[in-house]
Amino acid sequence: MTMWTIAWNILVSLAKSKIGRVLIGLAIIGFFYVGFRIWLLIHDASVAREATSQMVTKFERDTLASQLAEERRRAQQAARITEEYRKRTEAAEQANAAAQDRLEKAIAEDTATDSPNWTPADFVWLCQHGQARYCSR
Repeated sequence: MTMWTIAWNILVSLAKSKIGRVLIGLAIIGFFYVGFRIWLLIHDASVAREATSQMVTKFERDTLASQLAEERRRAQQAARITEEYRKRTEAAEQANAAAQDRLEKAIAEDTATDSPNWTPADFVWLCQHGQARYCSR
């Protein structure tokens, strides 16, 4: 006898009694209940996976937040440095203008014959070497 034949004979003998029929019914109900619970677990997992597939994880959110904070800090630092160098540039330009004014005043006041006076050739040389103020003279 094969295994299936033995199983069939047991079912037939159980079906002949009231208790056997109750046991077979409970087994069928249990089979469907367990099958439904397995299906429900699989279905719930797939629904949850699909619902959260477009969500950002807490780790990704924290990483992006820290990157944004670092970029903001660097932007603020760059703005401070830029402002500091702008102030330094203005101060240097003012100092250069003051020195240039003193030089021009000294040149204008220099009328002595013992020191060399500026000739038109001197102004051409200054113009050629980056002193644009003297180009119009």
